Amino acid sequence: MTSRWAGIGIVLVLVVAGCSDPSGNASFEDVNSEEQAVETAYDRPVAAAIVVKGQGTNDGWVFACDSSNRLQRNIRRGTTWGGWQVFDSACVSVPSVVKWYNSTTNTDGVAVYARYGDNKLWQLWWPDATNHSDTAYWTNLSDLTGFGTIAGDVVVVEALDQNEAVSIAARKASNNQLWTFDYLTSWSTHPVLRASGATIVTTNTVSARAAKPGVGPSAGYLTGRGLTSTNDTTQWLATRGPTLINSSYKQCSGCGAQDGNFGGEGTSVVWDNTGVNYGVRRTASGRLQNRDLVFGTQWLDYNSCVVNGSPRMSTHALSSQYDLGFVRGGNTTSTNDLVIFDYFPDNECHSVGGAMYSAPTPFEYPTSAYVRSAVYMSTSGRLFFYDSLSDSHEHVTGLTLP
Repeated sequence: MTSRWAGIGIVLVLVVAGCSDPSGNASFEDVNSEEQAVETAYDRPVAAAIVVKGQGTNDGWVFACDSSNRLQRNIRRGTTWGGWQVFDSACVSVPSVVKWYNSTTNTDGVAVYARYGDNKLWQLWWPDATNHSDTAYWTNLSDLTGFGTIAGDVVVVEALDQNEAVSIAARKASNNQLWTFDYLTSWSTHPVLRASGATIVTTNTVSARAAKPGVGPSAGYLTGRGLTSTNDTTQWLATRGPTLINSSYKQCSGCGAQDGNFGGEGTSVVWDNTGVNYGVRRTASGRLQNRDLVFGTQWLDYNSCVVNGSPRMSTHALSSQYDLGFVRGGNTTSTNDLVIFDYFPDNECHSVGGAMYSAPTPFEYPTSAYVRSAVYMSTSGRLFFYDSLSDSHEHVTGLTLP
């Protein structure tokens, strides 16, 4: 792979449509009375998915690393899958994807990130995904920044169109310290810090959500479990202020009414259309809860929901989304169904069937055709796409997952 980088205007967004204030039938608990469950296989997604502006349509792009370590992409146009296209044979992590919008050319750009066989962070970048979906460029970000080798999966944390900025979280291979690779006008790396100033150390999956530019504040959030090399169960939430994309994330110890137990694999920090930030978490007893992180003092239960995986939500291009969360579980017992949860209008969960063996992956920037759609690995080891329009589960053929 050849190394190339050009300045881009990236719009990271891993935000989501969120939950809101307590409903009349919501139950309450003290914020410190319950903690997240221990990480399981259902906290880890197997693919990345995003909606890209196509030529006259909106296309669904899905990326996955298969059992032969090949990074593959499949594009869904309308109701038709185009087939898997292989880009390399050295991908060894779950990929993470982001897009940004170029207002001058009215086109989308796309970048996908993953750890490869050399244990380096690589970027594959389509500067014009709308018109030239096959023209892409590789960049070895580990070598470019002098960071060295990484471990585990990577996740896009934050991106901004107007600042041509992007952040990707990854762990150092030598000591499991969590860092971000940040691009503003050039690439740099920064540690994710504890409240004390020490670097967060974790071996667990981390989750990230940021704000869509123009929809609320642009500060990003990074959540996970583990603050020291010997403690991988303590939960944390890290953030940094708007326009500080070339600085360090730091454990948030004073985020309004934020309590010390927030965080964990798959826990999402979301923004509603007024810019208020909400959190969604799974508890050790299988409850799904949300909370206003700024003004709230209590976690509120979703109704009709027992879950055994991590909640996942997507960034929305629209400014008035209040639902669109996905998790593994069931309505009355903890099963392996794909469950959709929402705040508006009923703060409830809705099972849509399926047989999941991974965390769900919602489509980032969903349009009408993808607003309630996700991909996941089934108990048979196959990749499925949930089509919300037909309420059906489609086997995306031709891919063998690890």
